Parts: sequence; structure tokens; C-alpha cells
Amino acid sequence: MNATPHLATIDRNDEFDALTATSDPTRAPESNRKRFVSGAVKGGVLVAALVADGILFWGVPSGDEALPDAEQMALLGDSRNSSAENVSFWAGRVDDVPTSAAFRSQLASSQLALAGDTGDLAGYGIAEQTALGAVQLSPNNETSLLVLAAARSGQHDFRGALELADQVLVADPTSVRALLSAGDAHLELGDYADARAAYQLVSTQVGGVAPVLSRFARLESLTGSIDEAHDYARRALLDAGDQDLRHADAAFYWFQLATFEFHLGNAAEAADLARTALSIDPKNLGSNELLAKALVAIGDHDGATALYEQLVDGGGAADLHGELAKLYERAGRDDEAAEQVALGLDFAARNADRFPAERRHLIGFLADHDPAEALRLAELDLSERQDIYSHAWYAWSLFQTGDAQAAAEAMQPALAYGTEDAMMLYQAGVIEAAVGDVEAARTHLSQSLELNPQFDLVHAARARTLLASISD
Repeated sequence: MNATPHLATIDRNDEFDALTATSDPTRAPESNRKRFVSGAVKGGVLVAALVADGILFWGVPSGDEALPDAEQMALLGDSRNSSAENVSFWAGRVDDVPTSAAFRSQLASSQLALAGDTGDLAGYGIAEQTALGAVQLSPNNETSLLVLAAARSGQHDFRGALELADQVLVADPTSVRALLSAGDAHLELGDYADARAAYQLVSTQVGGVAPVLSRFARLESLTGSIDEAHDYARRALLDAGDQDLRHADAAFYWFQLATFEFHLGNAAEAADLARTALSIDPKNLGSNELLAKALVAIGDHDGATALYEQLVDGGGAADLHGELAKLYERAGRDDEAAEQVALGLDFAARNADRFPAERRHLIGFLADHDPAEALRLAELDLSERQDIYSHAWYAWSLFQTGDAQAAAEAMQPALAYGTEDAMMLYQAGVIEAAVGDVEAARTHLSQSLELNPQFDLVHAARARTLLASISD
């Protein structure tokens, strides 16, 4: 089955990025001056080399610097094989030398890239089995262990990924790839201080390179401010501009910046950046979805409808059916809206327990259409992860099932970091209004609409109506 990567998750757990070994057989890892493989050069030696090469610009403002040339970024990646070609290449090498852990690791890495590019969640399980074979052949091999960690992250087994990363760090506490893997797992588990510590250790080794900056961007979006996250994402894009990245990886940096523009309420800018990402990688799933959301926000409902129809053609994810249903309902196409909801519910029934990586996106859709099932999935999600969104969706699901008081208590951990997320602030405001905490409700509803007045076609309108009703 296919499912798109969603806006709530703009991490890069499903791939080995520019700080890890490449799965492209046409490129050695050292072919890019900003691609570093742990064990090659470490600590002060690496930092000195980066300074000499003019790469470190940690802390240098980027606000006035022009964004990269997207056409150049696309051309730089043109010589790379596709993920499917890489899978075929390394599968052939594994067939030729079945005892090679290195070949199996490269095959698993290629399979991960293919799963990320296509949205095929089953691909992560395939990659995991390949990586397990590599680990069995070479139990202490760093690359094999970390490819396995990436495969488990792709299936949202973040604790399993963390155990593997920690195993590598016991042997080599300075491993850049293991620190990134551990940091990413901590981030998803809600261990934000540990995630920051891991990323800071990496930054002391490699400086302000794009994969590190993009991770700090996401961390700041969760625990700091969207403005700071936006700045990190912009700097990450600037650094990525002259790298010979895969098209999907190059598009990611435009997508990430576009995402923060959207969260800041700058829908037109977000749409432009998403279109730029798609000029590099036309099939980029996250950028297509973001563009659809941005079109809704700027009032281009016809354009958004057409794009969502393309996204769900052949079987889209439940929440995409839900977004299309909202547009159909707005246009008075009630029968078609009901059909999209039914398709989303069918998708949820088939995949809720099959793919944990899809669970959180299902919760958002089901909270509107099957609150009891949303609550069941939210409880599972919270038992495995304790990040802010686990708490927020658990609270919202409780509210949708009628337990406002329990929802108000459950929402508190989600608000603990002052996260600037319009949907979450709206949810908090609705719950607070329901339990009579009118002052807090006014505050959070106002913050939500000030941050992003068009964060959702349905819920933004409800936020305005509720705020007006409690402000009289």
C-alpha cells in the first residue's frame, strides 16, 4: 500500500542523509565535500578540516542571502541513479556475494530510500529484513546496525532504533551517524533535552551543515519558536544548495522551509516553496500534500481539490480523503464528501494495526469521524511515544469521545514547551472552553489564529466562532 509522508512528521528518519553512507553505487561517500562518514575523520581534526574548507558558518545570519538556484540543485542530482535502480544494483551484488554484510547494508539503505520516495510503508519492513541479514553477518558493524536502526525508525519503533544507536555509541561515542540516529529517536520519543545534546555533539564535529541545521529546525519548532525553526530551515537550505543530492533529498530542504512558512501563516510563500520543491522532484509526496494545504489556505479551493484528487487517486491515506471530503462538503458535494470519508474509514480499518507509522495520521482523521477508534490508537501511540503530539492527540481524542475534563488534564504535557502549533493551540482552547477555563481558552484560540489564521478549512472557522462566543 502507498501512503504519503505527512506534515506533522518532517523528520528524516526514513533515509541515510548527507551525513551517512550513500546507497548510490555511482557515488563514493567522500565524493561530496559535505558528506561525512563516521570513522573517516573525527573531533578537532574534522572541525579544522571544515574550517579550512570554508564550510563552517555556524551562527552566521542568512536572512538576506538569496535562496539557492533550484534548477542547479536539480541538475546536480541528475547523475544519480533512482532509488529503484539502486535497489536493483545492490540486490545483484548481494546475489553475487551473499556473505557480504556491506552489500546487504547498501541494499537495505536503498530500500529505505525507495520506501521514502514512494510512500510504501511495507518497504520499511523489507529493508529491516535485509538489514537484519547484514547484522547477522557482521554483528558489530556500525553501518549495518544503523541501517537497521533507520528501518526501525521508519516503522516508528523508535525505542528499538535508539537501542541500536546506543550500541554503536558504546563502541564509538563520537560516531556522527550514531549520534544523529540516537538524537532522532530521542526527538520522536519526546526526550528533547537528550535530542538536543546529541545534535550539539554532532555540531561540534561537523558544524552547521544542512542535515544538522534541519534537525535543529525541527527541534526548535517543537520546543522553541517557529521563527527560530524557520531560520534554521533557511540556513539548511542554503547549505544544501551546492550539494549533489538526490532529487528527493534536495526537495526536502525546500519542503521543510515551506512547512514552517505555512505554520507561520504565510500560505502563499509556502505554496511557492512547495512548487520549487516539486520542480526538483515532481513526485515528492510531502511537497504535493503541503501545496494542497497551502492552496486551501489562500482560498484556491478548486486547485486544492484537483490536487487532493490526484493524491488519493489509486488509494490515498485516510487523512487525505478527509481533507478532500472537507472541500467537497464546502462545495455542496455532500455525496462525494461522504464517499471520501467512507474511503478514509476503510483505509483506517485496514491499516491502523498493520502500520504503526500511519497511526498518528489516522488519529487526526478518526477524531472527526470515529472518535472511539481515534482514542484507541491515541492510547497506543502514547504508550510508545511521549512527545508533545502524543499528548495532544490523546487529549483531543478524549475530548471527542466526550471526556472534556480528562482531556484538559491530558493536554497539559502538550503545552509544556510553549510549542507554536496552530492546530494544537486550537485544540487546547476548545477543551479549555468546554471545562469553563475561559481565560485560557481565549488565550490559546487567539494565539492559534494569530499564528496561522487559515490552519485548517474547517477548524480555523470553528476557532473564530468559538473565540467570538467567549469574548462577548
